[in-house]
Amino acid sequence: DIGDNVGYAPTREGFYGEMIHRITDGRDDRDQLKTAMEVVLDDPEFADAVENLANKYSVPKAALLAIMDFETGGRFSTDLENAAGSGATGLIQFMPKTAVALGTTTEELARMSRSEQMVYVEKSFDQFSSKIREIRRASCRERV
Repeated sequence: DIGDNVGYAPTREGFYGEMIHRITDGRDDRDQLKTAMEVVLDDPEFADAVENLANKYSVPKAALLAIMDFETGGRFSTDLENAAGSGATGLIQFMPKTAVALGTTTEELARMSRSEQMVYVEKSFDQFSSKIREIRRASCRERV
């Protein structure tokens, strides 16, 4: 949790690193992104927010959509609660302590539109900006 001073377990770093790596190689042959593309077409404000965040971190917007697709089980629902009962909710499954650290609550996040919640997705990503850029640089080096 972001409120803790403990680093992420290697499996979590590995998972997100692998997610980004898989979809920054120029291939997108996963069926679940069809759902993501439908959401983007139906929600232009959300699409713009995803595009802006993708540009900010120089990652394909498909990478961001793949993470949200996974975290929401393909629903892209801001009020989706974690099935395991952790209290996490939303597009990237914000934990309650994380939400508070970002200046909101999971209850408030659940009432937001996708584009409103993207403000908090960006705040969350900003806290890991050096790690995201490191993964992106490593991915670029592997393709050369």
